[in-house]
Amino acid sequence: QKWFDNLRHEVELIRRTRTQLTVTYHTVLLPSSSTITRYTHSTYILDFFETKLRSNSLIFLTNPYVNIESDFLNRCRLNVIENVQVFFPIAFYQYHPHIIMRTHHMTDNSTIDLHKSHGWFNSYAFDHIGIYMSDYLSLKKLISSTNISLSSINLYDLFVELSDRN
Repeated sequence: QKWFDNLRHEVELIRRTRTQLTVTYHTVLLPSSSTITRYTHSTYILDFFETKLRSNSLIFLTNPYVNIESDFLNRCRLNVIENVQVFFPIAFYQYHPHIIMRTHHMTDNSTIDLHKSHGWFNSYAFDHIGIYMSDYLSLKKLISSTNISLSSINLYDLFVELSDRN
């Protein structure tokens, strides 16, 4: 019976929070990189949802290879402050499981602790973004008044460059 206590606890947390959340999944077919000349993929997605979401919507963009735990989304929510701060979390990139198994005994369903022999924190990857739609709209207004192209720069560099100008 005690084997499933952690699982029961997680299911109960999900059941309680599920009634409070509205989760929307969208599939967007992105054009190939050669046809996107005005946008990066992140800005293309944000522009696509600009008319579909309210300006006070909190958006988290990531890649499809991320394992997200429940407390991470809460950290994202706490670290994004509308009109003040966007959030670019530094992700832990796990080595391939065959590499980890050489130094760490694993079973098929075991979890791997964050450890330097299991992966690394990639501080150069900015593909995880927490942002309010209103902040993105403000960014677009700033871009239109400057000489910056959305296709030549990622969102992180764009925020850094524009915040340095202010």
